[in-house]
Amino acid sequence: MGALDNVADILPLSDTQLGMLFETIKHKAPPGTYVAIVSADIDGALEPDALKAAIVAAVQARDAFRACFIWKEVAQPLQVIRQNIDLPFNVVDLTDQTAAGFKAKCSALAEAERARAFDLTAAPLMRVTLLRQNPTRHHLIWAMHHMISDGWSTGVVMQDLAIHLAGGTVPQPAQFKDYLVWQKARDKSAERSFWAQYLSGLGGPTSINLRIGESDGPQMHRRCHTDGPNLHGLRAYARAQRVTLTTLLTSAWALVLRRYSASDDVIFGQTYAGRPADIAGIERAAGAFITTLPIRLHVDPATTWETYLSRAEADARHLRSHQFSALSDVRDAAPLGRETQLFETLFVIEDTPNGGAQTGPIRFTNMRATDASTFPLAVLVTPRDRLHFEAIYDPNALTLPIVGEMLSDFNKLLETVTGGLGTIADLTTASWSTAVAAPAIAEFEPVHETILAHAQSNPAADAVMSQDSGRLNYAALERASADIAARLQAAGIGKGDVVPIALERGADVVVAMLAILRTGAAYTPLDLDYPPARLAHILQAIAPRAIITTIIASARLPASQAKLFYLDEPDGPAPALTSVSIEPGDLAYVIFTSGSSGGPKGVMISHGNLCYATAARADAYPQPPSSFLLLSSFAFDSSVAGIYWTLAHGGLLVVSAPRLEQDLAALKQQIVDTKTSHFLCLPALYQTILPTLIFEQITNLSVVIVAGEAVPPALVAAHKNQLPHVRLFNEYGPTEATVWCAAADITDHNPNLDTPIGTPPNGTSLSICDPDGCPLPNGASGEIVVRGPGVALGYWQDKPGLAQGHYKTGDMGYVNADGQVVFQGRTDAQVKIRGHRIELSEVEGALSQVTGADTVVLVKQNALCGFVVGAVDPALARRQLAKYLPGYMIPASIIMVDTVPHLPNGKIDTSALLSLQPAVSVPRAPPQSFAEKTLAGIWAELLGHTDISRNDNFFELGGDSLKTIALGLKAEEAGLGLAPHEVFEYPVLADLAAHIHDLAETSISTSGDNTIVLTHETGDKPLFFMVHGSLKMHSYLNRALGSARPLAFLFSHYIAGEISTSDRIEDLATNAVTRLKVLKPTGPYHLGGFSLGAIIALEMAHQLRISGETVSTLFLLDPSYALRKPKGTTAEDSVDHLRRFAHYAAGQVLMTYYKTARSINDDAGKARRAYIGNAYRKLLSQYQPPIYPGPVDVAMTRGTVDKLAEAGWLSAALPQMQAQTLAYEHLDLQRNPDALLAWTSALAVVLNADET
Repeated sequence: MGALDNVADILPLSDTQLGMLFETIKHKAPPGTYVAIVSADIDGALEPDALKAAIVAAVQARDAFRACFIWKEVAQPLQVIRQNIDLPFNVVDLTDQTAAGFKAKCSALAEAERARAFDLTAAPLMRVTLLRQNPTRHHLIWAMHHMISDGWSTGVVMQDLAIHLAGGTVPQPAQFKDYLVWQKARDKSAERSFWAQYLSGLGGPTSINLRIGESDGPQMHRRCHTDGPNLHGLRAYARAQRVTLTTLLTSAWALVLRRYSASDDVIFGQTYAGRPADIAGIERAAGAFITTLPIRLHVDPATTWETYLSRAEADARHLRSHQFSALSDVRDAAPLGRETQLFETLFVIEDTPNGGAQTGPIRFTNMRATDASTFPLAVLVTPRDRLHFEAIYDPNALTLPIVGEMLSDFNKLLETVTGGLGTIADLTTASWSTAVAAPAIAEFEPVHETILAHAQSNPAADAVMSQDSGRLNYAALERASADIAARLQAAGIGKGDVVPIALERGADVVVAMLAILRTGAAYTPLDLDYPPARLAHILQAIAPRAIITTIIASARLPASQAKLFYLDEPDGPAPALTSVSIEPGDLAYVIFTSGSSGGPKGVMISHGNLCYATAARADAYPQPPSSFLLLSSFAFDSSVAGIYWTLAHGGLLVVSAPRLEQDLAALKQQIVDTKTSHFLCLPALYQTILPTLIFEQITNLSVVIVAGEAVPPALVAAHKNQLPHVRLFNEYGPTEATVWCAAADITDHNPNLDTPIGTPPNGTSLSICDPDGCPLPNGASGEIVVRGPGVALGYWQDKPGLAQGHYKTGDMGYVNADGQVVFQGRTDAQVKIRGHRIELSEVEGALSQVTGADTVVLVKQNALCGFVVGAVDPALARRQLAKYLPGYMIPASIIMVDTVPHLPNGKIDTSALLSLQPAVSVPRAPPQSFAEKTLAGIWAELLGHTDISRNDNFFELGGDSLKTIALGLKAEEAGLGLAPHEVFEYPVLADLAAHIHDLAETSISTSGDNTIVLTHETGDKPLFFMVHGSLKMHSYLNRALGSARPLAFLFSHYIAGEISTSDRIEDLATNAVTRLKVLKPTGPYHLGGFSLGAIIALEMAHQLRISGETVSTLFLLDPSYALRKPKGTTAEDSVDHLRRFAHYAAGQVLMTYYKTARSINDDAGKARRAYIGNAYRKLLSQYQPPIYPGPVDVAMTRGTVDKLAEAGWLSAALPQMQAQTLAYEHLDLQRNPDALLAWTSALAVVLNADET
């Protein structure tokens, strides 16, 4: 504490001081955070000692200036008032500097002083530097800590200095102790209820939406200055409105914050002098009196400015009666919690005493006090003849241009408010709107006419290819579409009609589209996988007179009054087609998306929209597609771009088979076979596809487009590494902008920066706008607004919806330093799941309908999650939802909760809801079988869960359709054959594992050789040849290895009764090699064997190797250990047994048993096992295994390990052996489902590893 003889008093801390000490100690505020710099030019013949004496006198006269602080080893923090202080006073001679050099030195020293921390335990918490320019010109830099002073204090002290230096008498000030006594006695009883009501419903601080700062370094605040409007006019206007100047300024500043935060509930901090008028002499006291309190203003753009201003003044009057409240107490009353900041911006009106003294020989001029700030932005307004604005900002959060724009917007608004405009929206638009040039209209030609012109210029060129229809050239496309169009015309279909297309996926859909457009009518594509209720809703909305379909497809349509045009059963010969003149405003198609009103809504796209959007792609992409692989559903708007872009340029449109993306090998092959140059998909899907795309195999691929969701930076880097010759584009656009309105080539994008969606094509503008539609400066976040000829006509049955030629997307974004737009998320409850636009309210409505309960739907781990109040059956609810919603809109999980938590403002507390545990949960049980344990491990990796129960649902844990693809791949790697679509049918882990077992039990037909089963002959992986085992073993192995790998399974050589007394292991191996070479004439070879078959496989590998062939894989499953003559058995007995057994087997009874994998318990079965066992022992007793130097993988059961070790031959013969133990018995490998999955999975892993 220091010497007691230098202690004048020990005092508690004020509320403000406690707050600063708390921030300094607990939150470790950076050095200089609470350091204020008072600076002034001093004119006149100044003696430095005289100035020091004047400052010391001012310090000695005020107890706060002599304070230091202690907080350790005391019950509460205290301030010690020293009797006397030793003032740090430094004089710097800069008389050798030029005027510019002197000014620069002054600035540099001021910044250095600001950055120097004070030791709070040592008084005085101030230091003075006097810089001499010449004998009559000095500059003062006075640094002091805010815990002993505030802006008002420095002003009165500077007045005291001027009086002292002029020889005058300085008035006696009040002491800070007087204020502390007053503060302790103050009645606070009404404050908490006031602040609780004032802050009720506050959702959080008002944050400036900005994504690019100037610096990534330590926080060091910077300043921005500008002059504002004339003060006289503003004061007169404020008087006329019966409000204070402070209310006028804070009300206007709230609108600026609203503009940059997109929040109508605006809150920011404002400072108050904090000096109670009932303390005598308080105006000349020094100390930390200033208080900072929240100002909250609700902005309704439809309210008149005058009404808004009047309400703000009423609130201000109530606030002034509570201006002495401690900010910590205000935080306690707020609904956000004590640790959450109430506000992030500070607004200060510096109406402090003017310290400039113009009398006497010494004059102080250009006096200013500058503070650091703990907020990202603090705005200081100084009322003089004109308002002066100064902004102190954190360069890690804001940029100088943005801060300058904010001050400029503030200035413009203040200049506009006196004009008597109506609503707030009128005021802000008049202040900040800028004229947007009308977009240029491209030359119009209906897209379908451009496409069909290729039938004349290049009729034989392939136009559309699909699995069901093969290839259609442009001439065939023209003929087929003309035929359908003529039939539609004959039925009276034309302009004004909307014709649904209800067809299975294929080339016929494209034909139908063109046919409808040729009649002048518009089309709407239907996805027949949609629930009947959703299809019925669409048909009811359109009320079509005709539907194009087929006999089979029509069975999936709900009842309708429309005439059905069957493509597969035309009504006689087609009449002649009449050409129709198409105008840009004519409707081309209607595509339905999720709607906020409870059902799908139809977006109407005109021919002009379609023509422009198709032609404009030349502005974004280096070349059009020569072959475009269409993966999207025809009912999904992203399909439009690929269809018309490709066909308009005479390319080949490849319509993928349904669910092609779930078979990555087939997808890659189609890309290769069709010489695909372009394809478009979701980023998540591309992330799955990319590893399968081999640079050397896809030389025709030039452009990959990802769209529909945010692009992970890792995907950009992976693409660049995997396919450096292929350009990667990120495309953006809502349905209402005819699919797209911006694209960015992100091939070389820096993955450390936000991925852009690019820039718009010529004729389109993308503006980042505030809540009133006024454009924001680059770097500021706001709503993306699209203008241009691609903006849709409107919504079906709501035509005025987009009549103004622009579309407010509801997407947030900003323009980065390169001038490209970056997507940031949504402003509303609309979400995108796997590229599909979903209104949560539509899902909530359907979920409430099927459960009869209150529901909330949120996004959890990138999947929809439904919360239902009460007890329901989640599985049943999902099945019922499938009647009304397409699969992508059905929540992946449905959780029962006791209640839905709400914030004090009445809004749903989504954070609390997402953290709730289900009120009723499915019993948890650990995975049991091999398949369950393997699947659980894969689920844990994919879904980020560590505790997987056998009763868990893949989708309720966050799985989705794209993750099913990854699950299928990893299951295949682990040897569990699994198709992604099977996960949808069996989403529960135990059910899925049981399904895998069931499939593995399926009987398999054999080849012509009744001792060899050959499957998947056309697979593109190398053949695997397995020696011996049951048909059940083959079934499991066949599934584990997958359809891409041919599998040859050689059963026992004695099955057909071909017995010879000269049989040896070497002879059997030679026979097997002969059969192998029929199937695969040359290596490398992949071999395996079970039991005795393992020994035969070893000998096969030996023979192949010495003949010059390569054996890449040799897998020995529980190989025989008794390579010696069996005890008590002679070779003659064995041969006799075998002859008698062969005679019995001649009737093919045994083959029947084998091929149906039936259990044999009769005497014949027992005889078979005995005879074959004896034959095996005979063969083994005569065989001496070679030393095999190649790699070998051995899987042994627990009963075999010790016996093999005892026999000793395995390790001696196989120096490169890799061994693993299976926790089963020998016979389990043939019939136990768990054991079967274990060893077949192990083999699959070995083969995959050998090939990589």
